[in-house]
Amino acid sequence: MTRALADLTAKRNQLEANVRTHRDRLGRIDQEIAGVQRETDALAQQTSGFGDLDALTSAIEGTQQALVQSEAVSREREADHAAARSQLDAARSGVEAARGPLQEADKRAQRLETEAKTIAKILNGESKNLWPPIIDGISVDKGYEKAIGAVLGDDLDAPVDPSAPMRWTGSAVAADDPSLPEGVESLASHVHAPPELARRLAQIGVVARERGAELVGQLKTGQRLVSLEGDVWRWDGFVTAAHAPTGAARRLAERARLADIESDLERARTEVVERRQALETAQQTVAAADQAVKAAATAESEARNAWRNAQREVDTARERHTAAEREINRHAARRSALAEAQTRLGNDRTE
Repeated sequence: MTRALADLTAKRNQLEANVRTHRDRLGRIDQEIAGVQRETDALAQQTSGFGDLDALTSAIEGTQQALVQSEAVSREREADHAAARSQLDAARSGVEAARGPLQEADKRAQRLETEAKTIAKILNGESKNLWPPIIDGISVDKGYEKAIGAVLGDDLDAPVDPSAPMRWTGSAVAADDPSLPEGVESLASHVHAPPELARRLAQIGVVARERGAELVGQLKTGQRLVSLEGDVWRWDGFVTAAHAPTGAARRLAERARLADIESDLERARTEVVERRQALETAQQTVAAADQAVKAAATAESEARNAWRNAQREVDTARERHTAAEREINRHAARRSALAEAQTRLGNDRTE
């Protein structure tokens, strides 16, 4: 009896020990399950902080589109800058092209002005008399200077001033004044002179030098013939062959030359003004082109910076996606391991 009781007591103690052992093991399993759950929850929370991979992929695509657009804009701004530089080079060439004609026109105007001053000085020096000679009031058609100088000679030095001891007083053309030989043109048709010379000029005919001897016999009293070369035939048979230009002829030629020079000088000065305006316009074009180049350079620099920033945005988006994908995969692997551990612990607890 005593032995049986001892055996039962021993079995009871053994069972109680086994119960305590299972209870302790179950407690440890429950703790491990709770730890696995806590870690699983923590991983889930951390994983949610990495962002959605689809959203991150869309962000990459958006930054790539922005990169393509910024690259296109940068290329356009680079082309604009190159075109602006080409226009600036062309404008500078235009300035150089305009400067040469201006210099030439300015030189020509200065040369004409110098020549005009020289001739004017000579003419003014010759006319510094108490009584200005009648020649100062005469202008002739080009080519007739020798003719009038030869046919009137020193008479052109006489003034019209009534106080002068030797002067032209004028004599009106009379109706009964003889006509020049038929077909002979009057010198008066080619001379613009004071009225005091009207009658004298009307009685002078202009002929070809080879016809002078032929027509001299038809002259009436007081009439004369003259050639453009300066040959003179007088009504009374007196003949003077052409020789070096007289002082009057030279003076008239110089006055005609002065008139031509003054006309050329006026045109030359107008040309200088036009050439200077062309140069100023070309310089203004250069200034505008230079500003355009600076603006284009600034725009190109800004576009390149935007392009680089877009590239950095693409790189950042890719790095963010890669990092998120890497962490998500790592967490997924850990969650898988935790799930296996949780299953195993559950089985252990069930046992």
